[in-house]
Amino acid sequence: MPHPTIHAVCLASSGRALSGTCSGPAAFVNNRKKTSLHESILSGIKARFGALARYAAALDEKTAARLSAADHPQQAAKQLETLLRLPETGTLLHFEAGDGGFLEAFHAARPGWELSAIESGDAFMRLLKKAFLRSAYNADYRDADIVSRFDIIAVTKPLDEVEKPLNAVRWLSRRLADNGTLFLWQPALRMGTGLSLHGLPIRIANLTALCKTAGLSVDTITTEGEVVCLCARNTPQR
Repeated sequence: MPHPTIHAVCLASSGRALSGTCSGPAAFVNNRKKTSLHESILSGIKARFGALARYAAALDEKTAARLSAADHPQQAAKQLETLLRLPETGTLLHFEAGDGGFLEAFHAARPGWELSAIESGDAFMRLLKKAFLRSAYNADYRDADIVSRFDIIAVTKPLDEVEKPLNAVRWLSRRLADNGTLFLWQPALRMGTGLSLHGLPIRIANLTALCKTAGLSVDTITTEGEVVCLCARNTPQR
């Protein structure tokens, strides 16, 4: 499938091309204009292309929201500080940590915490420059040999970009310490425009369902602009 922006351009160009080749003369009956067969066909084609163009525009909006979220790791770290009463020491894992911007911001606020990261992409090479990291894993989460359990696991990458998000959340939940917290900081598009690569529109209801299905208890949900912040706890079973 073409890139959403290119797709939108192609659709617009195709619409103009159709307009130039499919329109035909209108027939007049009793001084009233009667739509020709060609014009009826063209009208239907334009309507379909219009719907596709709106679909592509919604994808562009989703992409813009995702990039906006990725560009503000300090906001995610600040929100975590706001939502949870954090002790001076603890352990935190950042899932798909990118270049480590979130971890750097968190370390500045909580230097006593032991920080770890997992990053499956090329950004891992930039993670290695973070001297404060306790450990870093360059692997898909399904292949990562992580046996430690963490007080907090943070996820700032959109979960709908992760293959089989429920499996990922279940994997994360098993690596939370007792009463540990899964912190989700996720871009959320306005209702009606949520589209997803893997069938998971990032909305509050879906994030809540993911966490509960994975066996976690949802404690806190807040929104800030077009970002959803959710804290879910690994409550020990009695």
